[in-house]
Amino acid sequence: MKIEVRNTTLIVQGSLLKYFKGYNYAECLSVWDVRKSINKLSNELNVPMRQAVINRIDIGICFLWLMFLGYIGIVCFIAMVIFVLI
Repeated sequence: MKIEVRNTTLIVQGSLLKYFKGYNYAECLSVWDVRKSINKLSNELNVPMRQAVINRIDIGICFLWLMFLGYIGIVCFIAMVIFVLI
């Protein structure tokens, strides 16, 4: 995971799955795992992420999940992720 500080901006790049679980394959993060990984990152950096303003989140999903969930499922998944982060 790459972390960069620019003035008052914290830029975090990398895979939450790899950061949280130690690997980047064969598993997905649940919405609650996303929350736990952000809390872990917040504690390790000593930065209150609950006060952060999120400007961009990139979400990757495998093709099989895309076929399984369909458009509505993906929209609901993204809405749940945003809800957990707030």
